[in-house]
Amino acid sequence: MKVIYKYEIKAGSNEFELPSDAKPLTVQMQDNKPYMWVLLDPESPKVKRYFFTIGTGHIIDNIMLKEYDRNINSLGDYIGTFQLTDFALVFHLFEIIK
Repeated sequence: MKVIYKYEIKAGSNEFELPSDAKPLTVQMQDNKPYMWVLLDPESPKVKRYFFTIGTGHIIDNIMLKEYDRNINSLGDYIGTFQLTDFALVFHLFEIIK
């Protein structure tokens, strides 16, 4: 049985217990907070999965990533882009590889 759940996204690195085959669908703003929506089977075994936000114009390199989490190896799949309209900032969400 598949369902869609949402997870609040914080600046920098994010860690969630998700099934290994869960599929992140999008990231968007709701009630002035960024959320990621994920298609998953809630009965599947869960693993830790990691996601990272990066602002537009910020340099992406392993040194910068390690400042947030010493175990990040590299950026993985792009999930989506969201805007913090109150601050006129744009961020991009990636799954990260540990």
